[in-house]
Amino acid sequence: MTTDQTYRAIADPTRREILDLLARHGTLAAGQIAQRIPGLSRPAVSRHLRVLRQARLVASQRQGQGRSDDSTTGDGDSDGREQHYTLSLQPLEQVQEWVSRYRSFWTDKLEELAQQVEGTRFKVQGEESAASAPTPRSGGASAFSLEPLPLSHEPSGPAPSMLPPQPLILSGERAVLIPLTAQAIPFVEAALAHRDIWQFSTLAMESPADAAAYVQQALDETAEGRAQAFGIMARSGDGPDSRLTFAGSTRFGNVSLENARVEIGWTWLLPQFQRSGLNRECKLLLLTYAFEQLGARRVEFKGDARNIKSQNALRGIGAAYEGTLRRHIVLPSGGSRDSFYFSVIAEEWPEVKARLTAAIS
Repeated sequence: MTTDQTYRAIADPTRREILDLLARHGTLAAGQIAQRIPGLSRPAVSRHLRVLRQARLVASQRQGQGRSDDSTTGDGDSDGREQHYTLSLQPLEQVQEWVSRYRSFWTDKLEELAQQVEGTRFKVQGEESAASAPTPRSGGASAFSLEPLPLSHEPSGPAPSMLPPQPLILSGERAVLIPLTAQAIPFVEAALAHRDIWQFSTLAMESPADAAAYVQQALDETAEGRAQAFGIMARSGDGPDSRLTFAGSTRFGNVSLENARVEIGWTWLLPQFQRSGLNRECKLLLLTYAFEQLGARRVEFKGDARNIKSQNALRGIGAAYEGTLRRHIVLPSGGSRDSFYFSVIAEEWPEVKARLTAAIS
């Protein structure tokens, strides 16, 4: 059994769901698993179990017998006794050991970042709340002119863009937006288990390779000046006890220098940070920077027309609905997506800012 076999086995969302069921219930037969996963047939369960057994992620035993059956074909019920399956932790521990190396590295970096942010901390509205203030990068709210962190993905050459040539840190009361780097890949991989996050994604997000490709695309677009991808960090505690926890990601994208236009999107949050107000503060940070630092005349938002929750949230901050583009994007499944469009223009920004600020406070 190799680690590659383990990764291939858990890359499939159905097999991960089977592992989750075994973790919750301890021991289940193939028929019981099929009953708990809507739309999954007993033969399909058997095929998935075969892959999991080959990767040694599950062990099987005929009920009522003391011997273990390690065969990798069939359900082993030819003698009338049904196979029962249990979770085997050893391969997952090997995966955890691999991930922990990156998690440890990233945790150390977050602790360093927490100290840096705490020393140059500002309120969302741009009011200074620390004794020492960094020098503003340009005119506008100095709250967003923190010293940049180095990117692990360097651009091949300068590209004209509204966005600054160096990465940004945007810091609020609870939300801190830091440049997305390759070190975020393990966190994106962990988020794959939360399928609701990717329900309306235009990308296939099912395997570790998909997570790596997602981050790489963000880094490439950032390097080309077409985007600025951020990791969303949730701040808890104050002073020396302040901690930052990875909560999700968001992005400036589709930057149009000649039209003074930028899009905010590609936003997702882990379940424990949803409906917490963190997303509103992220929007306030990004919109403030777009209008007051970049000089944007228009900030736009687009998304899957089926995502009613997102549309209601945009209406809630005062963004204007502009319409729906039909059959706008071809999805990995081969289907087409209708996309809604909302926007905020410079003349509307003061009212939107006041509404967002009031909602946060």
